[in-house]
Amino acid sequence: MLEVILDGAGSYGLSIAGGLGSPPYIQGDNGVFISRVAVNGRAEAGGIEVGDKIAKVNGVSVLDKTHEDVVDILRQCREVDSPPQFVLYRYPLIEGFQPFVNESDSEDDAEDTAFINGTCKFCFAFMF
Repeated sequence: MLEVILDGAGSYGLSIAGGLGSPPYIQGDNGVFISRVAVNGRAEAGGIEVGDKIAKVNGVSVLDKTHEDVVDILRQCREVDSPPQFVLYRYPLIEGFQPFVNESDSEDDAEDTAFINGTCKFCFAFMF
């Protein structure tokens, strides 16, 4: 596990995908994953990588949460004065995982892709 505190203000510079009730980021895993990290953003500066699985945000477990629940938790973190703390599982923990590198720098591009054992998985996420 990896603990990351995102110092600074503004956007976290990350997008998430997955969660209960959403298309899985990794087939067979209903967890919430980092699907995108903005270049020079807070997440990149903190060492967060595409494919990291979020275990906790500010001490709250998100392992059994819906995508919308995690979005709400991340939005609530912006309302407090302390920087958000993430507990992450670093992937690849499974053989064959390769994140697709999205060459677009646009935050409007909400689709990222992951390849698992050669199969393309589409993921939709919001930039935080």
